[in-house]
This record gives sequence, C-alpha cells and structure tokens, in this order.
Amino acid sequence: MKIPVALLILIVASEYLHASAGPPPFTNGSPLVSGVDGSYQATARGRNLTGVFRFTYSGGRQTSNPQLPTGNTVASLLTDPYNDYVFFVEGLVFRGLVQANINVNSIAGVLDNGGANVPNFGSESNPSPTPTASPTASPSPTASPSPTQQSGTQITLTITAFMNGFFHGTIDQNSPFASFHGKGAVTVTGVTQTANGGFSDTGSFEVKFRFCGVRNATGTTTSSTSTTTSSSTTSG
Repeated sequence: MKIPVALLILIVASEYLHASAGPPPFTNGSPLVSGVDGSYQATARGRNLTGVFRFTYSGGRQTSNPQLPTGNTVASLLTDPYNDYVFFVEGLVFRGLVQANINVNSIAGVLDNGGANVPNFGSESNPSPTPTASPTASPSPTASPSPTQQSGTQITLTITAFMNGFFHGTIDQNSPFASFHGKGAVTVTGVTQTANGGFSDTGSFEVKFRFCGVRNATGTTTSSTSTTTSSSTTSG
C-alpha cells in the first residue's frame, strides 16, 4: 500500500510538533498544562490541632527563592513565606518551614523544627506570714530571698516549645486544581525556664492530623504580573 508523499509529510510534521510542544505538559507525570509548577496550600486538622502549610514548585521542583508580589526575590530559606507552615496545637502557635516533594501521584513532606515562645505567669501558693510583735533586737544581715522563695509574690515561667513533623498522601493530577490529601503527625517538645534561671523539660507529645489542599496558582508571581496589576489598579 502506497502512502501519498503529502500525507507522509503531514504525519511527520504532526509528530514533530507534538514532540516539541515543550516540557510543561506531562512534566513529572502531570497532564496539566503547566506541569506541577505552581503554589500549593493545604489545611490540616487533628485533635486540638488546626494548621495551614504551603509550598511552591518552579521548573518541576520545589523552589525556595520565589518572587514576591513586589518583584523582589526571597533572600533566605529561613524567611520564605511561600514554603512555610503555621500550626495551632494545644493552645500554642508554631511557625516553621516546609520541605515537600511531588512524585507523579504521590506527595510527601517534612515540617521543619518551628518554635513558639509563650510567657506564662504564676504565683507562690503560700500566703505571706502575718506579722507578729517581737522584742527589739540588734539587726543582723540576712540574704535576700530569690523570686521563687518570696512567698505571696509573682514569679515568671517562660515556656519555649518546638514542633516538627511530616505528611504524606496522594495528588490528583487529572484535577484542574491538582487537589491532594493525606495524613501526617507532629511532635511538640518544650522547656520551662523559671525566674531564677532554672530549666526543666516539659516532655513531648505527638498529634496526628489529616490534610487536604489544592494548587491555588499555576506559577510563581513575577514582577511583570505585579506591574500589570499595579497599572490596572492605578488606571481604575
């Protein structure tokens, strides 16, 4: 069977155009137009736990240097607002960084060690003694009591708490929002410092949680987008 030359050329050209369409579609197994690039955000819920974590992908991998709406780039991973978490656990708020990875239909990540400093105030339980009359005597020098030794006075307790954890789940690359969900757990540890400089370990505990999230943007914010938005706002 002979194939017309014109039809053969058309088939070859079609295959070439399909192959050279660029890397964004099907990047890392994603059928989405922009591959896996974009900003991801999820909410987490557990027993006495509510949290939000987010991370950003660019060029098919997590980026720690995205552009701010002003067009400036984030200078340090330690101050990256696009790859961080905020968790409320047992009355304390923890902040830290997120390291995440998307692998075809699975997603996993680590919540870096984040801290929360909370001052707490307490008082001695023993009341001040009632003054009684006593014979006059020559005064003798006495040592001043420390804050924790003063009955009936207020003392300060500073609790320094830290949290870290992990999460893993699945991501639907066929969803236009790249929705993802799964499970995770965090471990909270703390140290108490008293007013006289002493320390005591308050121990640690684990809290499990479930999370669900979406890709809320298909790319990192650029300065040109910011300029366009700013111009349109000004003209309006």
